[in-house]
Amino acid sequence: MTDLIKRLQEAEEGGRELDALIWAHTHPEPVRVLDWNECYGDTARTQVRFKVLPGRRENVTSARGPYPHAEPFTTSTDAAVALAERLGWRVRVMDASIKGRFSWCLESLDPRPGVDHETGATMIGTDFQYGFGATLATALCAAILKATDTGRE
Repeated sequence: MTDLIKRLQEAEEGGRELDALIWAHTHPEPVRVLDWNECYGDTARTQVRFKVLPGRRENVTSARGPYPHAEPFTTSTDAAVALAERLGWRVRVMDASIKGRFSWCLESLDPRPGVDHETGATMIGTDFQYGFGATLATALCAAILKATDTGRE
């Protein structure tokens, strides 16, 4: 996942490939993306062709069904905020920072003690995670992936 986080933080803009990869990394089952394209009749979302691992059967996302299309996470701040909240994180701070880059801070909704991953300081009662990027949405997606990293590639 660190490669995807790095790509998000270095990307000048979001896109369908990044949306499909984020969809896969935040999917409850381990999946491998095979390809992606624009959905018929829905220009915002991305259709993803994938395999649930370790299986061989190919699946495709759909408007109705068990595998919904990938939202425009990297081009829509609203979609990225909704993803963060669905995964148990609250968006805390957005900073228009140095050299045209943006940064976000996420706060865990889980009240367990955690660590501020930027400073290493122990935070009582919460966990924080930061992400950076060229756009608001890509920066927020980087923070989400850092916050939800399970070590699954």
